Order: sequence, then structure tokens, then C-alpha cells
Amino acid sequence: MFSYLDFRPSILLPSVLFESV
Repeated sequence: MFSYLDFRPSILLPSVLFESV
């Protein structure tokens, strides 16, 4: 369960960064 929670923000971070660029 912890892995899933840690993966969500991990993928969201780069996703938002890519959109900002």
C-alpha cells in the first residue's frame, strides 16, 4: 500500500514538471 502512495506522487511530480516546461 505504501508503494502505491509513493508511486502516485512520484509520477505526478514529473508530469506537472513536464507540463510546466
